[in-house]
Amino acid sequence: MITPEDVKRVREETKGRVNFYSPEELTEMHPFPEGSRPEMIESVVDVALEKALLEEPVAELAAAAMASGDTLRGAKLFYGKKTACASCHDVK
Repeated sequence: MITPEDVKRVREETKGRVNFYSPEELTEMHPFPEGSRPEMIESVVDVALEKALLEEPVAELAAAAMASGDTLRGAKLFYGKKTACASCHDVK
């Protein structure tokens, strides 16, 4: 279980971070408990896309997602076994 103290610590440790994390970086920094690591998918890094997304204001990205995003596809990715986002994150 992730505690508020864990969240505070991670936010403090990463406050200067401006790039996205790769799955490999995340699992190295925050390893899964023994035997609980999900199957990892092949990492695909699109440097140009990452740069373009980092240059976009977050409010504009959120507005575009709300206006034309595919919620079913997003949910499948978020809750998928290979991406495993929901193992650490919660939708509120």
